[in-house]
Amino acid sequence: MESSSSVIFLGTGCSGALPDARCLIHPSTPPCPVCSHSLSLPPERNPNYRCNTSLLIDYCQHDGIHKYILIDVGKTFREQVLRWFSHHKIPYVDSIILTHEHADAVLGLDDVWVVQPSGCRNGLGKVPIFLTHFTMNSVAARFPYLLKNKLEEGDEGSQVIQLDWTIIEGDIDKPFVSSGLEFVPLPVMHGEDYVCLGFLFGRRSRIAYLSDVSRILPRTEHGRCWQLPPYSESVSSSSGVSSAAAAGRAISLPGCPDKCGDVSIPYPFGVGDRCAAVGLNPYFNITCDDAVRPPVPKLGDPGMEAEVLDITLERGEIRLTGFLSYVCYTSSNSSYASLPGGIFVGGTQLRVSPSRNQLTVIGCRALGLLVGGAHAGGSGDGDEYATGCYTYCASLNSTDADGAPCAGTGCCQAPISSDLAYVGGTFPSNWTNSGWRFNPCFYALIAEVGWYSFRRRHLAGVLGFVNETKPSDIPVVLDWAARDGWCPATAEEKARRKYACVSGNSHCVNSSNGMGYSCSCNQGYEGNPYLDNGCQGTILFTDEYKWSVANPE
Repeated sequence: MESSSSVIFLGTGCSGALPDARCLIHPSTPPCPVCSHSLSLPPERNPNYRCNTSLLIDYCQHDGIHKYILIDVGKTFREQVLRWFSHHKIPYVDSIILTHEHADAVLGLDDVWVVQPSGCRNGLGKVPIFLTHFTMNSVAARFPYLLKNKLEEGDEGSQVIQLDWTIIEGDIDKPFVSSGLEFVPLPVMHGEDYVCLGFLFGRRSRIAYLSDVSRILPRTEHGRCWQLPPYSESVSSSSGVSSAAAAGRAISLPGCPDKCGDVSIPYPFGVGDRCAAVGLNPYFNITCDDAVRPPVPKLGDPGMEAEVLDITLERGEIRLTGFLSYVCYTSSNSSYASLPGGIFVGGTQLRVSPSRNQLTVIGCRALGLLVGGAHAGGSGDGDEYATGCYTYCASLNSTDADGAPCAGTGCCQAPISSDLAYVGGTFPSNWTNSGWRFNPCFYALIAEVGWYSFRRRHLAGVLGFVNETKPSDIPVVLDWAARDGWCPATAEEKARRKYACVSGNSHCVNSSNGMGYSCSCNQGYEGNPYLDNGCQGTILFTDEYKWSVANPE
């Protein structure tokens, strides 16, 4: 074994693995080319023969001693051991990390004993395993015998691995150390309503490992964990900086500031009327509040500004600080404190993003509502849209564990509709709160998907959640576009409507969230399509070149 560290992909397949047995038992006509090809070559040379996703880190410490860290132990673990452990001369596993509790990540735990020296099965050397509390509960239900502190007398030869269980938090600010190597948890969305973990690790070169991810969560994308000096090769997150800015290209008009504090301000947004596309909409004008350090960009009418967290050209999104609504009770049917909140962007280029936000309601036996519409405002019977969700819990101890998905026990979540220019959170009048003694306050908020993480303490005490979460802490994502109609069809229409896509090598894209359009650089170009000559060429690699890199001679 060379004295260097390496990562070994034991599997990169889905939960059912490849080939799909159904394709082989009941072949189609013509046969599935992927599954058919999976049997035509030895597995080590076959990209279509894939086990459950799992990673083995061969970590060479400073003293030259190797530590073997296994991330996830799925249904195909035994097959992975037979194929890859002997191939790479892996003698055993020093520690285990679990990303989540699904079958393709944990069902192989019962087989870990096959790769361990006998001392690891008789209490002399437990294997550390790191997992969240939520995953721990699931594993305990599936493998209760793996939770024994030690084996009974006479069971030393039993085929049961002895594990040293360590609970970790799915928080990027709370790293942990496994076999001498630091890991930073990276919470990501796995599907639409389930959070699992990836991990950032490595010393000189950092690797982000994300095995099951449909979307990067905001607290992960913009977290401090990516800022890793002093190594120049470290991965970094731009936190609102577009790819054009990262490449050193102009993102603002000549002579105009391209940043306010730590936030990049790409045109058509700008600091001041001269620097913003106010002809498209006055609300492209950003106010830079330099009375604080660092300066803070704000958007909106005086006295009602929202803080701008970041702006992206590529996705046509702007992240702002959001709102929080609450109601508190002194008895089951008597409320004494109420704060309505909402977002009102009617008449602007903004719409609340339906794919990036959701309604979250926190409380026991709470019905939280969101009302809204496509115009500047409305109330009562005039509201054009409403949705909501209901939570239930008999006591604080009956709720799910901290970090559990908001599935109705202590908190619930609901998607929202498109083309909303205003939204507000509220609660039904004359509502009865029979659990007011242990949960006096209900909360409702619109926030970026994945931002909220349930904590039992949010239910307890008067304004317990408000006391630790200000509205300025809550991010909400809005889609922005030119709102004077769909993409113009003719040159005459472009001239009449002050067409926004002024750069060569750019094109118009109709908005998916209300009438309007945005601009994008053509394939092979990057930059700001709203600026003259803003889209610049990039280097494109051919498929043949990519294959030669991935498959060297």
